[in-house]
Amino acid sequence: MNLLETLKSDAQEAAWQTAAETAAKVVQKTVVSIANNKAGPDGGALVASIIDTPAGLALIQLIAGIAVTQIPGVSDDPRAAKLGTKLRQNGMAGGMGLVADEVLTNLIPSLTEVVNALPPAEESRVRVEAPKVEEKQLTTDDEAIESVEKAQGKRRAQV
Repeated sequence: MNLLETLKSDAQEAAWQTAAETAAKVVQKTVVSIANNKAGPDGGALVASIIDTPAGLALIQLIAGIAVTQIPGVSDDPRAAKLGTKLRQNGMAGGMGLVADEVLTNLIPSLTEVVNALPPAEESRVRVEAPKVEEKQLTTDDEAIESVEKAQGKRRAQV
């Protein structure tokens, strides 16, 4: 793929990305507006306090990405499938980013503190001795086998 084709492909993907981001913001504002109309200012403020957050946006993107592929009349449209894919990917990426931030910011330092507060671990070492074979020149296979069996017998007697 040459540079011009790469840029054209990237521009098309960027356009889908922009469309997904714009669609999510529109859905986000619509949900808050519906909450204001149905639940009054207090209920709308409560919904907005949840939806108007990075986690709320990630949730909206994920739900919208699923919904757009289920809407009668557009569910068979390949554009709806592409938009749904981008929305779901954005929602998952946003959610994963939030989890990663939380883990790096809070969880890892907390776990490190807990581990450092533990008493030192006792080292346990197990020593295994190999059977000793007499150090004489063995001239036949029978002598070698007999020497090993003898050494094994001594070891079994010690155990």
